[in-house]
Amino acid sequence: TLDIDILTYGDACGAVDGIRLPRREIYHYSFVLKPLADVAGKEICPSSGKSFQVIWAEFDSEKQPLLRVEPDFVSPYLPGH
Repeated sequence: TLDIDILTYGDACGAVDGIRLPRREIYHYSFVLKPLADVAGKEICPSSGKSFQVIWAEFDSEKQPLLRVEPDFVSPYLPGH
C-alpha cells in the first residue's frame, strides 16, 4: 500500500477535485513543513505568496520540535548493507 499526500500542485489554490490545495497542514505541523522547506524551499506557496523556506523560518518550531528517529531495520538498498 502506498499513501501519497499531495501538499501542493503547481499554483493551484482552493478546492481542486474536492481536495483543498495547498494543504492547510503545511502551516500547522512542523513534520509537514520542514521536509517541504528542505526539498522545495524556494518554491512559492500560492496561498501566501511566500517561499516554503520563509514560511519555515516564521514557524514556531519550538512548539513542535522535530526528533531524528533512526530506522530499526536494515535496507538492502542502502550502501554498505
